[in-house]
Amino acid sequence: MSDLRKAYQVASLINISVVGSLIIYVVLVEIIRRQFEHFISFVDPSEFTKLRYILYGIAVFNVFIIRIFRGLLLRKSPSDDSKALRVKLLRSSILTSALCEVPAIFGLVLFFIAGSVRDFYYLSFVSLILVFLTFPRFRNWERWAGDPSKS
Repeated sequence: MSDLRKAYQVASLINISVVGSLIIYVVLVEIIRRQFEHFISFVDPSEFTKLRYILYGIAVFNVFIIRIFRGLLLRKSPSDDSKALRVKLLRSSILTSALCEVPAIFGLVLFFIAGSVRDFYYLSFVSLILVFLTFPRFRNWERWAGDPSKS
């Protein structure tokens, strides 16, 4: 099962990298916010409200997309060997990590378009929660992959 552990370590590193990118986004937003105290919006308020609702809606829908994609990617078939199972676990973890970052990116978009720091932090917090909820756990990987020595 050392190959499974290696795949798990890669998945964990990717998830940690997503958390690191969230921290970088916060630093970036705070630097820009301090440099441009009187940030001017690029959109009128009514258009911003529409865009805001759309992005929040997609961010909420993203939670369901994560669950659906994980379920689809982690479907086992009788012909799957241990390598195929590792690949499925790793692929699922990478895709999930990328999808967890989507709300924070929407928050960045809202910040850059309208200077909305509040929206950025709300959506970044959603991303952070998603990363922690979906962070890979080796015991779960072993159980799913069917390691007979751990059963």
